[in-house]
Amino acid sequence: MHRLRPSYCNLVTRTTFDRKVCVEIVFSEHVKLTWMFSKCFTKKMMVPGEVISARKIDGTVLETSCKCSSINTIITFSAPLESSFQLVTSYLLYLFPCPIRKFELDMKFFSNLTSFSKLITVEKCEMLTLRAGKSSKENVEKVLNSFDGFKYFEMIGYVGEGIACEKMNGLDVLKTNDAIWLPTNIFMKLDCRKIEIGENDYLPSDINKFIKKWLNYGFENLEYLIVHMEELFEEEIEMILGDVFVEDWDPKIRHGYYRTNKTTLYDCRKGHDIIRADGKISLSLTECFTLETQSNRSSRPNISSQPFFEAMKK
Repeated sequence: MHRLRPSYCNLVTRTTFDRKVCVEIVFSEHVKLTWMFSKCFTKKMMVPGEVISARKIDGTVLETSCKCSSINTIITFSAPLESSFQLVTSYLLYLFPCPIRKFELDMKFFSNLTSFSKLITVEKCEMLTLRAGKSSKENVEKVLNSFDGFKYFEMIGYVGEGIACEKMNGLDVLKTNDAIWLPTNIFMKLDCRKIEIGENDYLPSDINKFIKKWLNYGFENLEYLIVHMEELFEEEIEMILGDVFVEDWDPKIRHGYYRTNKTTLYDCRKGHDIIRADGKISLSLTECFTLETQSNRSSRPNISSQPFFEAMKK
């Protein structure tokens, strides 16, 4: 009998917005096993043929319902307790050993850092999203240092002090909706491939220093930087680009549009090119703001492969 092998696992502990706590084992694009925790699910929401049953794992009884379809879902009717989540995570990874791809970790889900340390036996994941809220700097740093191997990191809602963590350097993607925790001295040392920064305290002069460092062959891994800023006036644009040599957009060199993902397309036709001595060029959009690292000016790059600097209006 053919048996599907698990490809990877996703873990979610989200206590805000749409509230989702689950363990997801992915076998293929269309075949998944999901164990969810819900205190809102009722019998009225059950599909025909669905029954409630008790599942016993290591002596713990969990009241559950199982939905059987091309995507199998098990729902536990209880508040998503830390211990239950830990139990199910360990159980499913024992049955279906596989790497952790995404871990969306809400620090409010854990009663304290000790419970987090006992709960999370996962040491590696590819993509880490941290909802830190009002957590202390020390606790956030301890959580970050608990994981290895992640190349994608997103910080959501953290309003604490600046974070210093070497693991943020050399990432494929670094995203944050609020960069108060990412001071200028750390920002200037980042060597990530893609950086998207939300609200921040950066000055136009800081962006200017970032561009100059790139012109001096820093940030060799950088494909694009997006910095959300207040509306940029002429004097602020002058502070960013005034002492940097730029050329107007040339349709022979680059496409008129730049795509960062499936839903975001930027109009480059009013942008400027910053040319480095080795022939690499970057695109700067000052309606928002941008840097690109196209290897040379000899050919028109693909619409989906141009990195850039960007300072976006809020």
